[in-house]
Amino acid sequence: MKDLLKVSSEFWTQDRKVYYYQGNDNQTKVGGYYLTEKSFALLSVPKSGHFVPADNYYASKAYIDDIVVNGTLTCQADSCSVVN
Repeated sequence: MKDLLKVSSEFWTQDRKVYYYQGNDNQTKVGGYYLTEKSFALLSVPKSGHFVPADNYYASKAYIDDIVVNGTLTCQADSCSVVN
C-alpha cells in the first residue's frame, strides 16, 4: 500500500487525529481516526466493516461534507490530537 500511494514517508509516521462530528442529536461524537496529506486522507473507523455508511450514516455524511467543503478531512474540535 505504501508503494502504491504517492505520499511522503512522514505521512505514515504522523500522529493520528480524532475525527469528531455532530450526531443527529447535536452531540459531538467520535467518528474515527484520520491522517491527511494534501488532498489524501486515510480514515480508520473502529468496529466497522465495509458498511460504514449503512451502520453510521451521520459520521459518513460528516466525512463527505468535510471533504466537499474543505477538500480533505479537518479537525472539527478545539484539538483532535491523540498525543499531548
